[in-house]
Amino acid sequence: SERHQYLRLISGVLLDSDPERVLRLTELQPVPPLLVRVRARALLKLGRPAEATMLLRSALQREDVGRLRRLGFQQALVSALVDELRAAEAEQESQRLIDAARPLLGADSRAMLGYWNTRAIALAAAGLPEQAVETLDAMLERSDLSA
Repeated sequence: SERHQYLRLISGVLLDSDPERVLRLTELQPVPPLLVRVRARALLKLGRPAEATMLLRSALQREDVGRLRRLGFQQALVSALVDELRAAEAEQESQRLIDAARPLLGADSRAMLGYWNTRAIALAAAGLPEQAVETLDAMLERSDLSA
């Protein structure tokens, strides 16, 4: 576990400059939950969104993943689907993300900001810019979020 934490930290530092090295560092089977997102991000940086999507979908099926980490995997999956030009799937997955996060975190929680932003990005990618703006406007109007 400490080794995985170290690998996650070092991979985060190397992600922009050397995504190939990040892939080598995170090439474990199965990929530990702590390293899934960083490995997926490296795959995206290298223009391999289909592999990132497969990794994230596989991670979402695992039983050793907690609810908050699962939300992070879903959020990363939306980004991978957008990168893969699968906008309709990204939009659907972003709705599932919101549906899963809302009861866990509370609809007006600041913790929802990133998930609402991901939803707006997916809506825009799906050719629904008006809904994306409405989503962002609603997010900003929430009393807990405007403070």
